[in-house]
Amino acid sequence: SVWMRAYYARIHTEYVAAKEAAGENVSNIPADKFVQRLKSNEQALIKKHGCRMVRFQVQVKGTQVNLQPVIIR
Repeated sequence: SVWMRAYYARIHTEYVAAKEAAGENVSNIPADKFVQRLKSNEQALIKKHGCRMVRFQVQVKGTQVNLQPVIIR
């Protein structure tokens, strides 16, 4: 869906921007591979938690950039 594509694009943009701000090289984070990995993690977490969906938030702690899963029941 259009909404989902926009969501994945936004998460990728936020993640890359945060990594760049932390001084990391972001040339090795292509959008297609990133989204593929995100969807894979999403499915694994949905299965693990038996939830309806999982969304991710970009979190920055110092120079550490992480994707924090948000479980939606």
